[in-house]
Amino acid sequence: MDNMTVLLKEIDLIESCIARMGNKSSSVKNWSIVIFVAIIGLLPERLDAFFVALSGLVVSFSFWFMNARYLQLSRLFRLKYQWVIRYREESDEFRFDLSPENEKMREGTKPSSRFCKAFLSWSVMHIYIPQIAFYLIWLLYSKTPICTALLKAG
Repeated sequence: MDNMTVLLKEIDLIESCIARMGNKSSSVKNWSIVIFVAIIGLLPERLDAFFVALSGLVVSFSFWFMNARYLQLSRLFRLKYQWVIRYREESDEFRFDLSPENEKMREGTKPSSRFCKAFLSWSVMHIYIPQIAFYLIWLLYSKTPICTALLKAG
């Protein structure tokens, strides 16, 4: 194979990784919304509202972490893509290396792929902040001895 064919194959692999991370992030957001709506439907039932809201809070945080990780991986693969485009003609080092954590392939690019930046990104927060706020408010106003004691003390 000539170098141009190999470069195009490598770029195609990286692009498919970026697309996969985007699809997984979208899937996590969709499932998060479905579970949120299901939990809202369960709250008025005879189930313990405190337990259901607490479970929803744990689930929302879990989905938020997963979504942030997929966003971080997507950003890492984009940095890898930029590195391959920029430096592949100079070196065959790391050819077909699809590890997003390869620090050497990020030299010369800005480090915008930190987990905290992904976790606090608008594309992730706008889904999970309203859910978490709902669960926290529900926990505070549920009729459990712990919450009523906290409300009376405050």
